[in-house]
Amino acid sequence: MGAPTDMLVVVATMYENPKGLTKEEVLDKFDKIKLRGPLGIGEELNSGLHGFSRLFNLEHTKQYLENKEKYWDEEYKYSSKRELIRKNFYNVIEKSHQSVGKTEMQYESIDLSEFEENLFKGHNVGEYVWQGHFTEIQIPDKYKNKKNSFIIRKILNKEVTKEDFNCTKVNEILEVEVVQFDSQNFKFDSFEDLWKAYPEYHPENTRNFNQEKGFLYPHEAYRIHSKNPSFRWIKKGEKYFLDFEHFSRILNPNNYFGKKCWKHPEQEKKSTYSLTDVILTSEAIRRRNWRKLDYNAFFGNNENFIYKNEKTFKRYERAVLETELIVEAQKKGWTNFEFLREYNTRITHRNQVPHNNILKMLKEENKQRGIERRKNTIRLKKEENERKENGLDILF
Repeated sequence: MGAPTDMLVVVATMYENPKGLTKEEVLDKFDKIKLRGPLGIGEELNSGLHGFSRLFNLEHTKQYLENKEKYWDEEYKYSSKRELIRKNFYNVIEKSHQSVGKTEMQYESIDLSEFEENLFKGHNVGEYVWQGHFTEIQIPDKYKNKKNSFIIRKILNKEVTKEDFNCTKVNEILEVEVVQFDSQNFKFDSFEDLWKAYPEYHPENTRNFNQEKGFLYPHEAYRIHSKNPSFRWIKKGEKYFLDFEHFSRILNPNNYFGKKCWKHPEQEKKSTYSLTDVILTSEAIRRRNWRKLDYNAFFGNNENFIYKNEKTFKRYERAVLETELIVEAQKKGWTNFEFLREYNTRITHRNQVPHNNILKMLKEENKQRGIERRKNTIRLKKEENERKENGLDILF
């Protein structure tokens, strides 16, 4: 059958605009979508450029990555800032340090790993001294303070030996600077206030808006559906488009819970979602039925959503027909001409049940479901009363 889902809101928005959308037009459409679920992407949709850059999986700029990795300047002074996103505010932690002194340190560690290339093989100048469960350091007592951190100035001696059980043992004599960090928290109520104080965090400075192609949500950056291919977008000029060629290759001919497997001839993996899922998500957006886009809403009853609205029903019916024809064309080896001829024939001559008749049948089904629910409620109430009369009512 298929179902509307918040997971396809971004894909459905792009699908409904085959002529493309500018960045501003995308933001305008996203801002009109009001998802209510506690999970999902509601906040991302309504957070302007920040949300756009994440939902379109824009790459970070080279300058941003360099700044992020550059924790120390030439004098090894801590100078970085980091941004933490919270639900109702945006928090920046700014750190500075005070030097306590310099000393020598004896360092010993054992590192275990399933992959030899990932084994710890000692420090480099300018790094923190790494401390874990299998490390031991010897340092003068006056510097033994939990608030102290150690910056490596020189490596006086290093010995790295391989041990049994695929591990390495590291012995080092290090000249370190002992420092203590001081942190200040700055909270902002909006992205605009944050960007005004820290322009380096503005999406135009952190993300590559000149990127020509990428993936739409859901994609691997969210750590969801990592084993399934993501739908792609392409950019031409100032407009963003759904990559329909890739879309047709990975689309699942079944709905979310479909069991049969069919693949496009050039497809390596199929998506979790079908054309009917995309169409029904589009219809939920068009009808502003945000309840149907709540997290896990597709587990509910969708018959009324599909069949009570004539336009939704017609679009759904057409999506089912197109999907069936695509599968049949692949199995029978139709040419493009044969496919188009068959498509036009079935679209023109298909037997359509009048929508009024569908509404009557749906009304009768809903009536029967209501009767069954009432019967079940009466039965449960009767069983509860019998338990109380027999003294079997258990309090938890």
